Amino acid sequence: MLEQTLTFEGFGVVSACNGSEALAVARQQRPSVILLDLMMPVMDGYQFRIQQQLDPSLADIPVVCISGTHNASRAARHMAAAACFTKPIELDALIALVRSMVQAE
Repeated sequence: MLEQTLTFEGFGVVSACNGSEALAVARQQRPSVILLDLMMPVMDGYQFRIQQQLDPSLADIPVVCISGTHNASRAARHMAAAACFTKPIELDALIALVRSMVQAE
């Protein structure tokens, strides 16, 4: 649903099913913003963020964490994420944030 909504809002969206796939996609397509679910199979959002920060070609891409966990905001701060949204996501706020991040690029 989030992918469809952002596409409808005019954003180019690519998605991945897990953190390992997301790293490969990010290296290939270099997104303006990464929306990162913290709970993913194979490589979770925490592991993804570590690998992203270690990669000079990806380290400067801002990350917005998305999670249903109760400690998501604390985890996002610890990971130096630009923002954090807990589920259920307030779509209007997320769209506005992504729009401002893309325009600032």
